[in-house]
Amino acid sequence: MKAAHTLILLGSSVLFSACATVEPPPPPPAEPVVVTPPSPAVVLVEAIYVPPPPPPPENYSGDVRNGLKDGVGVYDFPSGSRYEGQFSNDVKNGQGKLSFVNGETYDGEFTNGHITGYGKHKYRNGDVYVGEFADSRKEGQGEYHFATGEKYVGHYVKDKITGKGIWSYRNGDRYEGEFKNSVRQGSGTYYFASGSKYEGSFENNYFHGQGKYTFADGREYSGDFFHDHIKGRGTLTYPDGEKYTGNFVNGRYHGHGILSFAIDRVPLEGLWKDGRFVRYEKTNWHY
Repeated sequence: MKAAHTLILLGSSVLFSACATVEPPPPPPAEPVVVTPPSPAVVLVEAIYVPPPPPPPENYSGDVRNGLKDGVGVYDFPSGSRYEGQFSNDVKNGQGKLSFVNGETYDGEFTNGHITGYGKHKYRNGDVYVGEFADSRKEGQGEYHFATGEKYVGHYVKDKITGKGIWSYRNGDRYEGEFKNSVRQGSGTYYFASGSKYEGSFENNYFHGQGKYTFADGREYSGDFFHDHIKGRGTLTYPDGEKYTGNFVNGRYHGHGILSFAIDRVPLEGLWKDGRFVRYEKTNWHY
């Protein structure tokens, strides 16, 4: 602290006088300190890419899920064929109609993109099949209607008529029996429109093996057949009781045989040729 002096002027005299001490002015206030709070931590968020929705399938109009055909829709194939019906996970599944570029159509069930189930196939020649399918082939029970007027009702295996069935021909004939690879094979009965009937074994569409043929006029033959012909050993019985038992070739008595009569006559036993008796001859063959 410093002493202060006061100068007093009185006339021409200057007087100094001691005065009380004077306090110095207070120092200027210090500049306030501003404490900046720490910046918050920066949190890095990984960017997640969300792709845009896929475009709808080409040549398709209908329900879509995740960019795939799913629901009901119409799809035009590049080949020119068209499918109208149900889809699941981008493939034909359920009920639908497939129109082929050649003019044929299928209307029915689909499974995993294949014609599988029950349906109807119309062919360009006018034929129609109605029945069961598996992997786009006829499989199981079905009916095939030919444009010619014939009809088959029965079993299929891998697109072939195989198993038991009935084939009705346009001339009125009918076959009921076994098939293999679309031919008459096995046991069956063939009914002629004329009234005749064959019951027995078939091979590659022929009467072949053991069989029985009933003629419309009442005659009846039982015995061997070879490629539709009465050939081998057998018995032919007539309505009046006459009967021939022996060898046949092309439907005629040929070889050894016995012709028995209804009336009291001695049977003709011997050799025959082209239906004519040649000579008497005994044999040890038991008919």
